[in-house]
Amino acid sequence: MAQYTLEQRERELTGVRTTSAATTIEIEKLQFKLYDARLERAQQRELLEGDLHQERELVALQDQRTAVADDQRACLSRKVESLKRLARKAADEAAAQKQSLLLRIRQEADAGVSRVRESELRRREELEERLRKA
Repeated sequence: MAQYTLEQRERELTGVRTTSAATTIEIEKLQFKLYDARLERAQQRELLEGDLHQERELVALQDQRTAVADDQRACLSRKVESLKRLARKAADEAAAQKQSLLLRIRQEADAGVSRVRESELRRREELEERLRKA
């Protein structure tokens, strides 16, 4: 019986060893799968972090573009206001020059009319003088 027990024990040990070896192989396979899954997850995380970084850069660039556009719009608004003031000033100066020219024209026209009247008056007086003498 002792031998039967020894043989039985050897069979049991062989069975346990075989089961243990198969279990070890399965554990190693599972560890490789786990390692691959962790590696894939790490790679996906790196890709996602890269995408997130790019998105943040794009948002920052968009914010910069918006700020530049706002600055340009404000600058253009100031230029437009400046040009409006200059246009009003030029219009006022043109109106003043027009009034000045009209006044000068009137004065010169009045002076011309006065000279013509005086000339006509002198001529009339000369004619009347001639008529009296004749």
